[in-house]
This record gives sequence, structure tokens and C-alpha cells, in this order.
Amino acid sequence: MTQTTAITELIPTLADVESRFNITRTESEGFFPEWYEDLPEITEADKN
Repeated sequence: MTQTTAITELIPTLADVESRFNITRTESEGFFPEWYEDLPEITEADKN
């Protein structure tokens, strides 16, 4: 039988995530430029 555990029981804080996966927060404007560069125009259908 499979046992399911909530992720918050295994990794309860953001600090735990950062240390476990060796990641850091960034506020760099160059991070994921595809989110804001060369975006298509918003159509009227998208606005509704």
C-alpha cells in the first residue's frame, strides 16, 4: 500500500527548501525574461 505524506510535513519552511535543494531567491530583472519580452498583443477575447 502507498503512503501519502503532505509536503509541508517533509519540508515545512522555505529555509528548508533553500538548504535542501541549494537554491536562493533572486530579484534579478533578467530572471525569466520570456515572461515579459516579446509578448503577443492581448486580444479583446483575452480581455473578456
